[in-house]
Amino acid sequence: MNFQKGKVSVVMIFLNAGKFIRASIESVIDQTYENWELLLIDDGSTDESTQIALEFANKLPDKIRYLEHENHSNLGMSVTRNLGIQNARGEYFIFLDSDDLFLPTTLEKMVAVFNQSPGIDAVYGNTLYWYSWKHDDSARPTDRNDQVAALSGYANSIAPKANLLKTFIENGDSVPCICSILVKTDFFRRYGIFEDAFTGLYDDQIYYAKIGLHAQAFITDECFAKYRQHPDSCCAESRRIGDQIEKRLLFLKWLRDYLAQQEDADSLICWMVNDEILYHQHPLVHKVKRTVVQTIQSFNLPFFKGLDERSA
Repeated sequence: MNFQKGKVSVVMIFLNAGKFIRASIESVIDQTYENWELLLIDDGSTDESTQIALEFANKLPDKIRYLEHENHSNLGMSVTRNLGIQNARGEYFIFLDSDDLFLPTTLEKMVAVFNQSPGIDAVYGNTLYWYSWKHDDSARPTDRNDQVAALSGYANSIAPKANLLKTFIENGDSVPCICSILVKTDFFRRYGIFEDAFTGLYDDQIYYAKIGLHAQAFITDECFAKYRQHPDSCCAESRRIGDQIEKRLLFLKWLRDYLAQQEDADSLICWMVNDEILYHQHPLVHKVKRTVVQTIQSFNLPFFKGLDERSA
């Protein structure tokens, strides 16, 4: 497929997002940057969100497309994201989940970074964790204040390849939000396909890992989106169930296997991933190992120098 230069493909997957999807779509329509397309990818919704998406696609057929799986099936987040990317026509693409919002100048500012730094593969910035949105009767209110996520290390600069992945691993779940990363479409199709086994939580971590390992990324401290915090989100559901550690282990084991397939995988990154797996599976063993490594560090051996061991 020939990409349309300068065009941004916005991919919005959704499943029963009737409460929020209209506002999310409108935040794309309201962009100051006009060279965009919006792909609305339905993962088998049974509420009004399907009709809302079709309404916008019919109203703006030159800008908005509606897609779904065969037989209106529900196949999970990774398969649904991949369907969007496979149909993207833009030179760049970005995901916007169906409960989040772009700020009005998001695409304009992101594309400007690419124009100023033509050698980069991706640009990402800050996100507002949005607690203060107006709650309706079906949403539990919160007294938490809005906050902007802290960037990791390389604000307003280009992060060296692979260094970004080290930062992501060191900071655990502290990674960019998917609504604040703009990526060249050809880069993503080389490296970034989502893994079908990840149907919900941690599907985006695959994306971050591949960007962190392979991409030349520019990190800016600009805030690009509002990440709506509500009790029906994928992350909130995982916290209720209590399966975060199980899901993180699944991701870390995938990452370990993925790195093993890379000819030039950094030995320190591989060590860090295995250390994280040990930390989650056997915290007491990890504590002993940490003591041993700290002792070795005192001798200033090059491989261990600078390793920041997680406290158990």
